Amino acid sequence: MKSMHKLAMMTLLLAWCFVANTQKSAIGVGGGAALYTGDLDPVPMSNIVQNTESAFQLFIRQSIHERIAVRINFSILNISGSDAFSTDSPVRLNRNLSFQNKLVELGLLAEYDIIQWRGWSLYAAGGPAVFRHSPKAVNIVDNQLVELQSLGTEGQGLTAAHLRSPYKLLQFAIPLGGGLRRSITKDLSVQVEMLGRVTFTDYLDDVASRAYVEIGALTELNGVLAAQLADPWIGRDSRKPSVSPSTTGVVRGNPEVNDYFLSGTISVIYKLAGDSRSEIKCPVF
Repeated sequence: MKSMHKLAMMTLLLAWCFVANTQKSAIGVGGGAALYTGDLDPVPMSNIVQNTESAFQLFIRQSIHERIAVRINFSILNISGSDAFSTDSPVRLNRNLSFQNKLVELGLLAEYDIIQWRGWSLYAAGGPAVFRHSPKAVNIVDNQLVELQSLGTEGQGLTAAHLRSPYKLLQFAIPLGGGLRRSITKDLSVQVEMLGRVTFTDYLDDVASRAYVEIGALTELNGVLAAQLADPWIGRDSRKPSVSPSTTGVVRGNPEVNDYFLSGTISVIYKLAGDSRSEIKCPVF
């Protein structure tokens, strides 16, 4: 957690430096799509396009070399997933899990222009980021979104096998990717970019454990709503897996693979005017 706070402070300091040293700075704004992949991936995977949601980004970019730049990147990304898209898997359809999540991300990215040619730049980008998230699901009783982390749907807080703390809503990620940038005028350019995120959490979708928590224990600990959203099974020929988790053999999630997300955006970039005589030097880390 301390490393996340240090990254946020460093990012804010660098943002001030960029604005102060505007002669090589630019500001960009863009939008596009975000995509999630994790325990609620559809079957077949060709249906993963159904997981596409919106993405927005705002950034300040600082050139430090002919081919190298760094940027402060602020993004808002919406992601979602649903078993309703697993049209080739009756078990997934019966599992009936779904979620929505809004990610607010702050990153410090480095860019390297691999190819520069007649106003075109093909570049790679990557760096550290922190993001806040909170998965939600629809309560079928009143059709309202409910935050899932506080409900402990996988038994967070129970003793014995399920003794663990609630997962953290503030997480660390490593965006990696690149894009293509085109100069339109001296001060204006457009870029198309794709960034994938390496994450260190399996709870973007509130699903991580392989086994269901026994419905009676979960109801007693966290209430009826937690039990309903933990196991919204709709199978007609069998009981809910949470009624007898050890005998049904139905898997809730895969604890061996983390969740990931990516974004594809189109941005407009404008170079900020500056005066070299008033340049302010930034600190050296």
